[in-house]
Amino acid sequence: MLRELAKGGNTVTVAGCQAKVVSKTLPQGATLYAILKEEVSASEELLAMHQQSIRNALANTQQVFVTMIDKLKEMAAQARETAAGSTEGMKVIQHIV
Repeated sequence: MLRELAKGGNTVTVAGCQAKVVSKTLPQGATLYAILKEEVSASEELLAMHQQSIRNALANTQQVFVTMIDKLKEMAAQARETAAGSTEGMKVIQHIV
C-alpha cells in the first residue's frame, strides 16, 4: 500500500481492489491520506443499464423487421390477386376476340 501511495496517483490498486486517494501535506511535513473505496455497484449499475439498452434496441429492431415482413406478405398477396385478375381478364378478352 505504501508503494502505491508513494507513486502520488489519485487511485491505488491493492489486491485487485481499486480505491480513490486524496492526500494533504500537513504543516509538520507529514502527509495525510484518505483512501476511499470505489463503488463497484455504480459500475454494475451502468453495465446493467447498457445491457438493458441493447436488449431494448434489439427488441425494437426485431419488431421493425416483423412489421416489414408482414407488409411484404400483404404486398405479395395483393400481387397474386392482381395477377389472377389479369389472367382472368386476358382469358375473357381472348374468348371475345
